[in-house]
Amino acid sequence: LTNDPGSNLAGEAEEVLPLAAGTERAVAASKTYLNQVAALGLLAAYAAGEGRPFGTGIRATADLLEELLPALEPLARAVALPFASVGRMFVVGRGIEFATAREIALKLLETCRVAAEPLTATALQHGPVAALDPLFPVWTIASEDETLPAVVEAAERVRAVGATLVASGDAAASLTGAAYSLPVPKPPAPLLSPLLSVVPGQLFAAELARARGLDPDHPVGLSKVTLAR
Repeated sequence: LTNDPGSNLAGEAEEVLPLAAGTERAVAASKTYLNQVAALGLLAAYAAGEGRPFGTGIRATADLLEELLPALEPLARAVALPFASVGRMFVVGRGIEFATAREIALKLLETCRVAAEPLTATALQHGPVAALDPLFPVWTIASEDETLPAVVEAAERVRAVGATLVASGDAAASLTGAAYSLPVPKPPAPLLSPLLSVVPGQLFAAELARARGLDPDHPVGLSKVTLAR
């Protein structure tokens, strides 16, 4: 997978799957991640003989995202402002949304200097829950699938200790009592949910960086190219 078919990596590979995400305009790229998820999903779908319907679902999901962005961007900005002084956060997901949690946590770490840790909904309820307090927010991703009961239970534990709960995902409404909510529409198929659920977190990280006086497109100390020795 590469966004640059002319790169050295593409030249060394036996097979190349171009992402065609367009010119990267930031060090901490977000559209590259989205295209990677879509491309890997499409590859798996074709291997399973379901490529055409999955491709149709991706196009429908892209349309949903385009419709969502005008309302989601100002909402992410409004939610980010109260967190301008936050230095730590848990990001919770389960099943296919654990990858979403990892991506959101990475963006918060890279662009906002927030010590964000991705956790599964069940892992939160063991040792990590002991660290929670009213100044320790928890970003929680809820999707309408078989993982939802565990995510709801984790959210209840978060509220029980008085920590701030942020709800996102297409089942965000199921996380009752959340201080903030950034819902997304339900995708055409459950496996497409990460393409929508990651976007509120990416927008939130960008707006939080700006609220902290940081440039989310050019984080200090990061570069686009990493040399491996």
